[in-house]
Amino acid sequence: MSTWFTDHTVESAPPAARRAMTGVRNERGYVPAAVARMAASPQLLDGFLRLSKMFEGSTLDPLAREVVVMAIATRNDCHVCVAMHSARLTGLGAEPDLISALRSATPLRDTRLETVRAFTLRVLDTAGAVGDEALSEFLGNGFTPQQALEVARHRRLHDVHAREPADGSAGGRPAQRVQHFWWGSVFLLNIPVVLLALAATVAVVPGGSGHRDRPWDLIASLQAMVALAGLVYAVQEAAKPGPMPLAIVLALLAAAAGAWAFARRQRRQAYPLIDFSLFRNRSLLAG
Repeated sequence: MSTWFTDHTVESAPPAARRAMTGVRNERGYVPAAVARMAASPQLLDGFLRLSKMFEGSTLDPLAREVVVMAIATRNDCHVCVAMHSARLTGLGAEPDLISALRSATPLRDTRLETVRAFTLRVLDTAGAVGDEALSEFLGNGFTPQQALEVARHRRLHDVHAREPADGSAGGRPAQRVQHFWWGSVFLLNIPVVLLALAATVAVVPGGSGHRDRPWDLIASLQAMVALAGLVYAVQEAAKPGPMPLAIVLALLAAAAGAWAFARRQRRQAYPLIDFSLFRNRSLLAG
């Protein structure tokens, strides 16, 4: 076992990863080794759990989903992934012979599940360009084009996961470097674009006197910001693994209060930011 990466507990993990780890522990009764190691990068762990939830919401049945994951995990030689999903298969009531065959990457006796395994391996071998023959065989065993796409989509998730330090390998070092950057730094790339756009606007767009008799309503702008920020925060919190219901409720209440105050103020202003009387115009509403 490499000493580069730590198997974190909920208590030793970075604070930003603890809620996600607690959610996994409450759901499964333990913290899988892959989750314990990815906890070193809260952003990585949060993204992995979200994508995993997306796959769990696919149209493939739970057993078929686990066959897909195990086929990818054994191909990538991800030992902690194999162990984690072997436990999930056991929880699903899978036969020991099926689990053993998946762990050893040997053909399955169940024709339908073997079709899933073979198609998953074909997706891995061809980077998704499986060809008509493989796709026809997959569809001929009762699966749908949507499910073929779901298998291909999950390959992309495990392409990322296979490069992370799940086994303590050097392959995880790129992610170790990336985790030092704040996730929101990607939005800073827009700053030079905005500055360039502002400079171009000043240089190209002709000036105008505007409506100096219509002052900017700072209070209404702040009310609108509260409404939007509360709504966005509630949506983001609800999408997280192990969301906090109280935080969602409080954010929605703040959003509702901000929206109500904004609408009330706009109806009383001589020059509102949004003229709500427009929404009573039937021609406008009809497009």
